Amino acid sequence: MDAQLRKISTEDIPLVHHWCAQSVFWEMCPGASQGRTADFSLEKEAWLASRLLEQGSCGFNLVHERPGVAPIRAIATILFCPRSLAPGAVVLPTAPASDDAYLLSSLHIDPVIAHTGLEAVLVDAVIMELMSKNVSAVEAFAFRPDFVEDPGAPLPEDLRVISRGVDRIGMISCEILQAAGFYVHVDHPLFPRLRLDLPPKRGLLLAKEVEELVLQN
Repeated sequence: MDAQLRKISTEDIPLVHHWCAQSVFWEMCPGASQGRTADFSLEKEAWLASRLLEQGSCGFNLVHERPGVAPIRAIATILFCPRSLAPGAVVLPTAPASDDAYLLSSLHIDPVIAHTGLEAVLVDAVIMELMSKNVSAVEAFAFRPDFVEDPGAPLPEDLRVISRGVDRIGMISCEILQAAGFYVHVDHPLFPRLRLDLPPKRGLLLAKEVEELVLQN
């Protein structure tokens, strides 16, 4: 695959993955979107622009370059931010994130390339970016795809709704995060909070390895 991993810039905001562009689960306070059927892309663009202005970086796009054809959308987008800038996370049972940690909030990826190793490329890119900012830890609200609901202890309806939309809001599976070195910091049967202290004990993907993995897909 002829794809490039690019740090999101002002020019790249319109290229974020289409699910990412439509999701404001993390960025808006709970209930702020209730009763609305409008396009949320303007709110998401404003959030991204403000993060770039204040932080200098907020995530990465994986863009499929086609000669002579302008990319319409990234095939994957990963975002991160301080926990205070993801107020939507408060509805999750393992919230809030720790005071000292940045939040790896969302990873949206085209289903046809999901689970091919590209998630590792995106997660490592965020880890390296946060290390350059001297951040001490990164956390993420994950989900367990193999979760089976206990009929005797049913999930609250709000968590059931979230579980049906994990792909659309960009929640990351435990397996992907644990493969990247994260560990369960606050447990929950479905939505644990995982943490990685920086710098990580494991080695990160080298630039050449990242390039090879992207090309393989």
